[in-house]
Amino acid sequence: MSVPVFSAQAELFSTAGLSGNLFAPTDRYRLFAQKIYPVLVAIRSKLEVCYCTDNGRLAIEPLLLLGVSLLQYLEGMPDRQAVDLLHYHAGWNFALNRQVGDALFHPNP
Repeated sequence: MSVPVFSAQAELFSTAGLSGNLFAPTDRYRLFAQKIYPVLVAIRSKLEVCYCTDNGRLAIEPLLLLGVSLLQYLEGMPDRQAVDLLHYHAGWNFALNRQVGDALFHPNP
């Protein structure tokens, strides 16, 4: 699988643009976005070596999978519920620098 192109910059109309109104400074999703997500971005280059750059279909973004796994663990969610939360939950999308309604993946491996 080839790793997708990644941008650490938030989009203009993403959930991050609403963060000042939706998430208090001590909110767990804001803290995740400020403290944990940058660490995930920093280790992405180490994850890239697990993917083939010129062969296979486009993979799911490894940071998304890692971030979802962390949030899933923190909130005690099974796989299907975690993907549903990623689809509808503004906090999860804010924490993972996504927009509500962005493309998802299937919860089964």
